[in-house]
Amino acid sequence: MPGVYREKECPTCAIKHRKKGVFCSKICSNKGRDEEYREKMRDRMLNTAEGQEIAWNLNFDETDEPVAPQIFVEKPSLKKNQFVAAGDVWTIAED
Repeated sequence: MPGVYREKECPTCAIKHRKKGVFCSKICSNKGRDEEYREKMRDRMLNTAEGQEIAWNLNFDETDEPVAPQIFVEKPSLKKNQFVAAGDVWTIAED
């Protein structure tokens, strides 16, 4: 939806834009970040519940643990008026 936001000037490169944020691009928003800022953000992400969950998911994906075997359920014996659809056993009503 171009033109929805008011026109503003990017504080980094002084380009006028109508985007959602203060900066005109991701590159301009990252220019003021030094190593101290990045370290602070890393610590914050690892010490919060949301950040810890992200870290656990990343660590889980990197493990070489074998996949747990699937449990196979024996199919039920079907009567003449029954069928299986979407994993459920359906019975046709007889008149």
